[in-house]
Amino acid sequence: MDDNSIQYKGFIIAAHPKLLEGLERWSIEITIARDTGGEPSTRDFSARGTYETREEALEECFNFGRRIIDGKVLGCNVHGL
Repeated sequence: MDDNSIQYKGFIIAAHPKLLEGLERWSIEITIARDTGGEPSTRDFSARGTYETREEALEECFNFGRRIIDGKVLGCNVHGL
């Protein structure tokens, strides 16, 4: 695991902050994975909003992933992973 991923409640949240060219701000995209012993199952998510620094975006990626896993983001879930 590297600085762009964390483990949370049996899932791996991989952060993919993206620099928005022309805006010089960062957006957030994540992949949530669960390894069930076979082929890892993954799902990608993104959120609205931008951040001034990569570090802010990276932290928000992890917060966003935790909220999805905890069932607190309407329309986003990890059911079936």
